[in-house]
Amino acid sequence: MSGLLERAAALFVAPAGDRPARLRATAAPPPQAPSAVVLGSPGDAIPVARLLSTELRLRAGASCVLLAEWRGGELPLEPAGVASASVRKLAVRLSSRGIETSARGRTVHLRLPSEPVIAAATLHRAMVAAGVPTVCALAGPRPAALDPLLDEQDLVVVAPPAESTDALAELALAGLATVRAPVVVSRPVPRGAARFLAASSVATSRALGGAVTDAVRSLA
Repeated sequence: MSGLLERAAALFVAPAGDRPARLRATAAPPPQAPSAVVLGSPGDAIPVARLLSTELRLRAGASCVLLAEWRGGELPLEPAGVASASVRKLAVRLSSRGIETSARGRTVHLRLPSEPVIAAATLHRAMVAAGVPTVCALAGPRPAALDPLLDEQDLVVVAPPAESTDALAELALAGLATVRAPVVVSRPVPRGAARFLAASSVATSRALGGAVTDAVRSLA
């Protein structure tokens, strides 16, 4: 592997020396509502996750969606805003279970703890309690403790950098060969455009690319 590909691969996976042994997922069976995870750097994974959450909600015919983010560091909650009644109700239900979120539009936002094991447990509890379509952005090099999350999802989306090559996408896909869920590569989505594009289902589908929208359609 060339030095360039090694640096690019570090966007998705933590160095081997920093990765503990992979943990087994021993929690209850995953919820029935469709779920997906997006892998990439913060600047790449989060915009894709925002658009994917809209696409997944619309395809599932759901009134709201849970959007979780992990970046390997503590972050404040997404600012709350005007939200639908179903979103407010879901936020209250999660809060009653000790899971703090914020509500905006048709989305309940969850910022996961930086510690990977706690983050994985928090997301699983939130998914089970919410029972709505869920998208999680794992934004940064992924520790092994987060790997069980991939096996709980219905879809894994790789969000490569805008300047990446086909070789990087192939490298990322090869590293996910053992994942149970389908794995697809998204088109790059400019971060500043994510909220604007999410207002239109047509724009959302085009921005994510055919591979992602076809995969989402197969889940609904």
